[in-house]
Amino acid sequence: MSILIISVLVLSVMNHYNYKKTVNPTLIKSLGILLIIVMAIGFYLLFDMYIQLEEN
Repeated sequence: MSILIISVLVLSVMNHYNYKKTVNPTLIKSLGILLIIVMAIGFYLLFDMYIQLEEN
């Protein structure tokens, strides 16, 4: 759950900088890549938990 909250925070920070257009695009791009990685890990953990619940 905490990973999902972190990803939402990163997304909101990304949007904030995107609207301002003051930060260089490479930072936004690296934040986007980081967000994708964090969300992938979060989905993997959720899926793993779901499989464990199904097995029990």
